[in-house]
Amino acid sequence: MKLLKLFNPENLSESEINNLPKRKTTRAIIQNEKGEIAMLYSNKFNYHEIPGGEVDEGETLEQGIV
Repeated sequence: MKLLKLFNPENLSESEINNLPKRKTTRAIIQNEKGEIAMLYSNKFNYHEIPGGEVDEGETLEQGIV
């Protein structure tokens, strides 16, 4: 897996961290009966990630995953 950006005090100032856009997101580990885990691939950024999504105003965390 390719690290895109690490957000922590060692490589971003407190001001930069506080000015990052905030959004509520959720992720889920989804496993089938064979023990395989669902992964999504991003062609744009060339990496894999577990399923999830942004949680819109009024949505539950579960709805955000879908």
